[in-house]
Amino acid sequence: MIFLMTSILTITERIDVFALLFEVVSALGTVGLSLGITSELSSAGKVVIIVSMFMGRIGLLTLGFFLSQKATKSSANIKYPEEQILIG
Repeated sequence: MIFLMTSILTITERIDVFALLFEVVSALGTVGLSLGITSELSSAGKVVIIVSMFMGRIGLLTLGFFLSQKATKSSANIKYPEEQILIG
């Protein structure tokens, strides 16, 4: 994921590769560090950083499990518990 996001940024931006790598790793790790180049990024670069932050926040495994599941109607499988309440 780091390689993919950094590759996209190197295509869209004219900034040092190591600075872009630092920004991507910081975004995926959600650590909040920056070299101050985020404001200099193009709109496409900012979207890449935003997506990296989102993926880092929810986690790559969680995102993978979410995207791999099929959409099913779960309302047919719901069973509500029944209980007799004693009022005395």
